[in-house]
Amino acid sequence: MSTTEKIARNSIFLIAAPLFLNFLSIFATAYIARKLGATDFGLFNFAIAFSSVFLPVARFGLNNMIIRDIARKPDNINSYLGDVFILRGALMLSTTAGIIVVIKMLGYDPRTAHMLYLSILLFVFITLNGLFSEIFMGFQRMGYASNITLVSGLILTGLSVCILYFGYGLDGLIWTYILGHITGFLYGIYIQATKFPSPRFVLNRVFMRSYLVQGVPFFAMGFIYMGLTQFSVIMLSKMADLASVGIYTAAVALVVKLILIPQSIGQSLYPAVAALYKDSKMHEAAETVQKYFMLSLVVGLPVAIGVTIIGDDIIKLIYGNEYIKAAPLLKISIWTFPVWCFSQIEFHALLAAFKQRDILNSYIISLAIHVILNLVLIPKYKLMGAAISFFIGFFILFVLMTYFARKYMLIRFLYNGKSARIVGINIILAALLFVLYTPNVFIMVAMASFFYGAALLLTRTISVGVLVRTAKSMF
Repeated sequence: MSTTEKIARNSIFLIAAPLFLNFLSIFATAYIARKLGATDFGLFNFAIAFSSVFLPVARFGLNNMIIRDIARKPDNINSYLGDVFILRGALMLSTTAGIIVVIKMLGYDPRTAHMLYLSILLFVFITLNGLFSEIFMGFQRMGYASNITLVSGLILTGLSVCILYFGYGLDGLIWTYILGHITGFLYGIYIQATKFPSPRFVLNRVFMRSYLVQGVPFFAMGFIYMGLTQFSVIMLSKMADLASVGIYTAAVALVVKLILIPQSIGQSLYPAVAALYKDSKMHEAAETVQKYFMLSLVVGLPVAIGVTIIGDDIIKLIYGNEYIKAAPLLKISIWTFPVWCFSQIEFHALLAAFKQRDILNSYIISLAIHVILNLVLIPKYKLMGAAISFFIGFFILFVLMTYFARKYMLIRFLYNGKSARIVGINIILAALLFVLYTPNVFIMVAMASFFYGAALLLTRTISVGVLVRTAKSMF
């Protein structure tokens, strides 16, 4: 199996479960949003966003290092895994204590504080599940990493609807999320114990100090990424109200669900390209990155175009008229999706080439602009200001990482005949959807999918042979 086909196979494993769960969760989210109302839906999303901000602290940048270093096949894998478990456990416990202190210092009202304390439990098990997934991805066994997401997601998606149906409200809802991730954690323990090398637990202070120092740039990048995705939510909770948070997160949540697709592609690309760099196969690494950049273009543009045209109908279908103010926010924030598709390929290519300092500089500049825009735009424009800040922050990140990726020849031909062909097909798609517009979302999606797929095949932008070989590699 070629490197490209192996990455495609791993990408499918990582995308399939989140994509399936996101499809189911759209209906669950619609029910949750309607059942809770904008204010409680805003409180729920704020609690999740608040605890998520601290995930980079618990990981301290070690997540990407773990994937990279396992892919490079360390000599004593058992001791390495033991060191990683001890270090990540210590970070998780200290971060948990820090979250409790921060909640007390911020002085939220009792109901909000109660939800934030419950979100700490969710934070703990998300952190632990992430560690297992990183180990499995380092071994390039993406199916097991995907299964953790699938097991957790199926339980929390199904139970969340049942809990609200029987009237258990907001508390019951967050407990279903906690239970879902506990189940994923138990699955991770079982797979780690039966399918992978056993960790050897010996306290190695030299390893811990060295790894923490190496993790600082990665930690900063992860923390800044959380700032780009969650800062607007926290700002709205202080400068507006929880109902505004509910409207904003209703739109952005749909975009975040899509963002899992390029993240999964990037995570599959990362260990393979890291291994190619280790073996000095620079040309093959650049070719592989280039192919997946084109794939991101194929995936990202039509989604953004389609949602821009039928955004109002999507919001009405999923959330109802109560959330119609989320429609213009969705039409703006959806353009973050193609931008993030490109950025994830560049990010993992730069990371595999040990260019984390350049990535960090890109993240710092992007966050600074994002924060300034939030402080300027939210007080005046409220929800629209938050959506604009969200998009511009990610766009600046894309521009900077494109500069560095081209500087190091990781993407050799950003603009070529194939990319021009893809853009041309998308322009025609936009015109077709505009002319043939109908408020029926399902008809519009079916029509766009048929035209776009046929156009890609007829223009040979996508090869049938590659699709067949990738499908065969799945079995």
